[in-house]
Amino acid sequence: MKMEGNEEVPYATFEQGGLRYECLRVGSSFGSVQRISESSDVVGITSPFTQQARIVTDLAKYIRKINPNIKLVVGGYDTVTDDRQNYYLNNGFDHVIPNEGEIKFPHWIASQFGLRLESKSPSTNTLYDQRRPAKNLILPLPDLSNFDYKKYIEAEDGQLPDGARPPIGYFVSSRGCDRACEFCTIWSVNRGLYNVMTPDQVAVLLQHYKTHGVTTLLHAESNLLTRLRYGREGRKNLIDTIQLMREGGFAWEFFDGIEFGRLTDEKNNVDNELVKLLFSPRLSDGQLTGGYRAYVPLEAISEPRTKTFDKLKPIVVQNKIIQAIVETGVKQLSFGLIIGFPEETTRTVDETKRRADELRNLVYGASGGKTEVLFIYYVHSLFPGSLDYKKFRSALTVNIEKSPELFQLYTACKTSAGFSESEMTLLRRNLDREYNGNAVADYSERTGRAPTLHPVTTA
Repeated sequence: MKMEGNEEVPYATFEQGGLRYECLRVGSSFGSVQRISESSDVVGITSPFTQQARIVTDLAKYIRKINPNIKLVVGGYDTVTDDRQNYYLNNGFDHVIPNEGEIKFPHWIASQFGLRLESKSPSTNTLYDQRRPAKNLILPLPDLSNFDYKKYIEAEDGQLPDGARPPIGYFVSSRGCDRACEFCTIWSVNRGLYNVMTPDQVAVLLQHYKTHGVTTLLHAESNLLTRLRYGREGRKNLIDTIQLMREGGFAWEFFDGIEFGRLTDEKNNVDNELVKLLFSPRLSDGQLTGGYRAYVPLEAISEPRTKTFDKLKPIVVQNKIIQAIVETGVKQLSFGLIIGFPEETTRTVDETKRRADELRNLVYGASGGKTEVLFIYYVHSLFPGSLDYKKFRSALTVNIEKSPELFQLYTACKTSAGFSESEMTLLRRNLDREYNGNAVADYSERTGRAPTLHPVTTA
């Protein structure tokens, strides 16, 4: 269940690297789960991000006080390593399910209460096989009857454009990613496995949303374009999926990112058919259809990182793809740029800023100023389960158990070659305001696109 509410509750204060952090818990009060905690035998809680760990364990302890005999289970990306599993087991939880909960959780419950399961595994049949198989993703339809989904009116990267109507639904037609980016935890969970819905399944999901008045969707897939690694069948699956969305009158944004380098062929020619299908927003009778906004993960600009990210195309090819996307009339592009790698210096930061300036000019020039641009600066963090967490863990200057809030994309948990952790944290925040303006920066902080932390210089 997803709890509603908009309370801001201070829950922790600490100092790190000359900065004082005031941590706020934003959302529903713990009291909102009292009734379900009293009447339940098992409660499962998702902990997707390390920065939320203290909130999750505080909630577990709160529930335990209400119902001492309850069994508490935790899952999510922050539970994939042994050290993090031990953290949760030592802080109020009885069991940890680090991977796909809809597969393992029912079996664990059955084992605890002597039950027999008759349901099939959610992802069984192999659809495509190119070294690593793609399996069929089978998920239950989202239950839109137990909460007021009509309150979901804000998107991740800003206000909805004209014609894109709330409420907004999250859209997932695949799970997994075939990349192993050093900073990402997805690989540690799925090991390159990819599960995908058939177009027939997508049609049922879209009709379910439309029946409930949802026609604006946020693509929440780790890598929608992984389908393209499966040749003609994978490409057809992608085209059929997006075409169903168009025919159904849906508008959408790729808020979780789109691996735009896959929008070229082996000779680095832009796949204009796919670009136009994925974007090309159209307004008719007051209703917007098509892709109106996307998060574009540029990530690294300088060597040696650009050489280790095999998904990144040369800049000249990136520019061709971005221009093709802009020429479809897309309303907004949000470019993700990572700073704070271990090798980061003022020189590499300047290179990143020059790239941002170049992209702004490219987008404004290609669109005649009609396509808005945001730059989302992230700090290179060490997330448990990522390759970088294993490689650079000894360089941490922050204790992950004492200050888990700093293990996120907006605050530094280690030093870089040219910056202390606090300097990097403040630099990111200043770049956000420099490139996006105070109004956008304030909006992003309020809606969760920036940390629920407020660093204040004490020195």
